[in-house]
Amino acid sequence: MGASYIFLSAVRTRAWGVLVGGGSFTSSDPMWLAVYFATLAPALGFMSDEDFGRSGAPLASRAQLTRNWYSAALFYLDQGDFLQKSNIRVVQAIAVLGNVVGKPFISIYIE
Repeated sequence: MGASYIFLSAVRTRAWGVLVGGGSFTSSDPMWLAVYFATLAPALGFMSDEDFGRSGAPLASRAQLTRNWYSAALFYLDQGDFLQKSNIRVVQAIAVLGNVVGKPFISIYIE
């Protein structure tokens, strides 16, 4: 659990640093963004309904938010031209996205 928290904390800090620093997601590395959104999508499947309700999520629908983040990961993989590059971020994003479609308790949110 500790490694997952440290990773997610670092991802969140980097994302907020980009936005607070006057940047936007469009100025970031698309492969990194693919991993970021790929990590967010399955995280919703591990949250209890109570935790989701208190999370301050931008959408009230867990299903819609999972679909949005899953789609964002695919979008940024495409923006990064993932089929033409050998990059560890491609492998990371695809592996994490596999957790969304491969787990019944999570995949119900993207059907």
